Amino acid sequence: EVIRSLPHGHVMAILETIKKLGLDKIISEKSSRIRNLVVAMIVARIINPKSKLATARGFNSETCSQSLGQLLDLEKADEDELYNALDWLLEKQEKIEKHLA
Repeated sequence: EVIRSLPHGHVMAILETIKKLGLDKIISEKSSRIRNLVVAMIVARIINPKSKLATARGFNSETCSQSLGQLLDLEKADEDELYNALDWLLEKQEKIEKHLA
């Protein structure tokens, strides 16, 4: 029995593009929850730019409008965790910019 079907194609297209470009590895060589949060915020910003609170709600399985939170296992993320991920990313900004230059 199918109860709910979430839009998925656009999410996968963006995630695969990020992987092909190596952006996920530029952000951090190691796969981690914090890297997934950053990647998810990039994808969410492309799909439907909103506040961090709305983005976090978009990952939650009960309030989501697409499959992003499910794919990256971020269904329990909240806005505080997103802000912490942005602080983490800020520490890596110089390294990322050098890599992209």
